[in-house]
Amino acid sequence: MESCDLDVMGLSETHLRESGHLVMASGKLRLSAGNPENSFSGVGFLVSKRMRGRMIGYNAVNDRIIALKLSAHPYPINIVQVYAPTSNSNQDEIDSFYNSLGKVYQDIPKKEVTILMGDLNAKIGNTLMDDHVRGIVGKFGLGTRNERGQLLLDFCAENNVSVMNTQFQHHPRRLYTWISPNGQHRNQIDYVMIGKRWKSSVLNVTTRPGADCGSDRQLLVAKVKIRLKSIKQQKPRKVVDISGRAQELFANAIKERLRDFAVDPFDSANVTWEQLKQVTLQTASEVVGKQAIEQPKSPWMSEETWSAIVRRKARKEDGLTTDADKHEYRLLHHEVQRLCRRDRDAYINAVCDDIQRDSERMHSKDMFRRVKLLAKEYKLKTWTIEDDRGNLIIDRQAALDRWRRYSEQLYCEKGCNDIEERVDYNQHEPDILLQEVEAAINRLKQKACGRDSVTALMLKSLGSDGTKILHSICQKVWRTGQWPEDWTESILIPLHKKGSTRKCENYRTISIISHASKILLHIINKRLESFISRQIAKEQAGFVKGRGTREQILNIRQLIEKAREFNVPMALCFIDYAKAFDCINWKKMFDVMQEMGIPDHLVSLVQTLYMDGITRVRMNNEFFHPFKPERGVRQGCILSPQLFNLIGEHIMRLVLENWEGGIRVVGHRINNLRFADDTTIIGTSERELHELLRRVEVVSKDYGLCINRSKTKLMFVDRAGTMTRTHELRDLDVVQEFVYLGSLISSDGDCDREVVRRAQMSKSAVKRLEKIWRNRSISKKTKIKLMRTLIFSIFLYASETWTLKGRSESAVKFTI
Repeated sequence: MESCDLDVMGLSETHLRESGHLVMASGKLRLSAGNPENSFSGVGFLVSKRMRGRMIGYNAVNDRIIALKLSAHPYPINIVQVYAPTSNSNQDEIDSFYNSLGKVYQDIPKKEVTILMGDLNAKIGNTLMDDHVRGIVGKFGLGTRNERGQLLLDFCAENNVSVMNTQFQHHPRRLYTWISPNGQHRNQIDYVMIGKRWKSSVLNVTTRPGADCGSDRQLLVAKVKIRLKSIKQQKPRKVVDISGRAQELFANAIKERLRDFAVDPFDSANVTWEQLKQVTLQTASEVVGKQAIEQPKSPWMSEETWSAIVRRKARKEDGLTTDADKHEYRLLHHEVQRLCRRDRDAYINAVCDDIQRDSERMHSKDMFRRVKLLAKEYKLKTWTIEDDRGNLIIDRQAALDRWRRYSEQLYCEKGCNDIEERVDYNQHEPDILLQEVEAAINRLKQKACGRDSVTALMLKSLGSDGTKILHSICQKVWRTGQWPEDWTESILIPLHKKGSTRKCENYRTISIISHASKILLHIINKRLESFISRQIAKEQAGFVKGRGTREQILNIRQLIEKAREFNVPMALCFIDYAKAFDCINWKKMFDVMQEMGIPDHLVSLVQTLYMDGITRVRMNNEFFHPFKPERGVRQGCILSPQLFNLIGEHIMRLVLENWEGGIRVVGHRINNLRFADDTTIIGTSERELHELLRRVEVVSKDYGLCINRSKTKLMFVDRAGTMTRTHELRDLDVVQEFVYLGSLISSDGDCDREVVRRAQMSKSAVKRLEKIWRNRSISKKTKIKLMRTLIFSIFLYASETWTLKGRSESAVKFTI
């Protein structure tokens, strides 16, 4: 696109299944429309970085039609990219395509500019004698018209559209758009069309035979002169990357600047932070600005491969006029493919070596991060969303407004602002030590930064002077309770979870907060830990050191096995809370903190953080207007796990007050098992379980939590058949199997089905990497490494909890 100076490039026959958009490393935007069931066709766009700011929206109609809308003056521009059925398709497919294209064209307001382009798989042919349709075609068509060409002309006549390929006189080499594999045939089957009213806006349409795009198609370029219009957007500040050699340069430069940085003891924490932030970002920009900026390249391709690509491109630009030229081009093409295969194999080998080394060293986080490099499937995004009434919203600004209203509805609650200040800051907890700030900075991770654009790497590179300044800022917050504005702001990003991508309810939100705020949050969290950890019961395994999912899975399996062994009836209820973390009542949360013995000073610091906080929803690098959340724990906040556990613990204490039910094991009564918000309650009968569930529901509702009864399931373990069903819980589904924390639990205690399920999941993982297994350029040794690191870890999840029979043991041995 850069060499041909293109702003928008239409793509046909992309063979992509997904529909949506993806921001590429170069800054371009890729739009795609595909069919999830097959990848025979597919269409899309590549939009330049400069043109992205002029996009209004797009509509992925189907796998053959996609429409893009750009802001322009006096009217918007609509570009419709198509891929018509080939000659092998039946007439029904062709009629369906033109009917869909006609509907898309008719739905666009007549006053707007509409450009139709793409692979029509039709030959209009020579148009010199077509004076009767001169308004539709020019005099410079190429070839012989076929039936598809006549069908295309009929469509153009019906919709008052002109075929612009035929309007400009060029050498035939600049007219044909397709070359047969043997090079003997050349046809004009790709077209650019526009409404007659706007014909004069098209200055030229021609092919670029020298463009090396690795296809049998020639690049067809249209030059259109229309006044574009920029769309005002609230974009995030550009994040400066100081990794690599730039980090050392930044550390040296910031050290000199902070040496003379004076902290005014009378300034607020916000003023001091703004001054430090400005110096930090300015220094980072100056340091990185001195570095050479290179075009983003694939991480696995070597310089030798890029040199071969450049030689191949130059060969085609010089023209392929003789057989010797064509032979040389083919040799260069084969050389590029060979080098790409070699580089890809070497890259995968290196990643597999790192995965194996991380696995041996028990570095789980690094191991799975590298696994994602090989196994991750890129999921396209989309801003096309439905409104409250189910109507489709295509316009980007309207979609953003829809997300703002949904977020406010999700996080706002009336009456939550009636919270009074709790403490006099003249009587606070012991001051923050400089060593605490240093330890907190070292714990910062390289994650996305907040709206202030200050990265964790910048904070770690500030040196001793910067650490002292951050210490003074934290100390001011500690004593006054006034947080810097950047530290109280959260950025919510919707991520699709499951179901239709056009429903807001099928998304979950993640939150991004300032890295600098995490320094003080780490310190507060450490102070809170000593008060909260002793309050958490042993039934809770979520966010608790030394406990995890495997422990709870083992507990459930053991309870079921022992209940069947001793013929003790047992009833389990797997409770599902609706958006539990987003619905916590703030006033109740602060009351619980105080009731659980947390000092008033710490409670007030957390309370001020919540009450002063604002949230912006970001989508596609655009911000909505901020709003003030009024319920739910702060997502992405270091304190949230402990605060949620504290609320859950208080709820369960109220529920179990004067409660004598449950299963007795070695003198201990077990009536619940919890992992964060995944709560399982246990009883010996349906009546007992009904009463316990009623208590949980009533108390939880008082704290803002609502049970999703459609996803809450019952399981009865009754080997002897002595339990009598009272049907008091008839509105809940009774299941014989339930996936608990990622592992299948059966009421009969059998693990065979879980072994089979894990084997099937492993096969699915193998299927996702099918391209690698079939790739002959990747060595067998590399494939074995991938199998051990990617597949076996999936199969063996929670295998420590399995009770294997002879048949299952054989299946396990066969799988691994």
